[in-house]
Amino acid sequence: MKNVLEWLENKTEQEKKRIAFIDPKDEISFEELEQKAKCIGTYISYMCDVRSAVGFYMEKNIDAVCGMLGAVYGGCLYSFLDTRQPESRMHQIISVLHPALILTDEEHLEEAHKLFPEIRVEVIADILFEKKMDQERLDAIREQALDIDPLYVNFTSGSTGVPKVSQMAAYLVPILICGLGGARLAPDDFFLLPVDEGTVLAGVQHQM
Repeated sequence: MKNVLEWLENKTEQEKKRIAFIDPKDEISFEELEQKAKCIGTYISYMCDVRSAVGFYMEKNIDAVCGMLGAVYGGCLYSFLDTRQPESRMHQIISVLHPALILTDEEHLEEAHKLFPEIRVEVIADILFEKKMDQERLDAIREQALDIDPLYVNFTSGSTGVPKVSQMAAYLVPILICGLGGARLAPDDFFLLPVDEGTVLAGVQHQM
């Protein structure tokens, strides 16, 4: 397994109806997750050059997970932008990240346009509404992908007040996923992911 997309596709082939993620409002199966991620990936592939950055300005939920995997399908890296951080810090991050696209939701759309006036901003739900997926295009992107390509970038506060960058390479995530096999987790176990100051939890199905 070379990247997280192979893991997703393997899970879809094995257990397509099995629940992959849950948030307080919805849940999604592996099959639905793959389909939605591919639709978003197709859109991103037309809007962004390969290995560009895609920023997410929204809360972490199922649509966000679809978007993150969609960015990978589109040959891009992704980074989540904390909607609660000061505008000055956001501008510092953007000056480093240089995102080609910002994905958001309706709740944060107006604010995103104000914060990122020179960057294309799109609502994930609008992309999914179109239901356009080009498998041949996505396959071509996968062919040229490298395992050392960056998967995502995270910005930490930094003791100096200047955002510091940490980056995860694509090949490391499958290693982490496979490593969980030794954790003695049952097939129906979920990981609980704290989101937004602990007020929201998303569940990830474990079984490999």
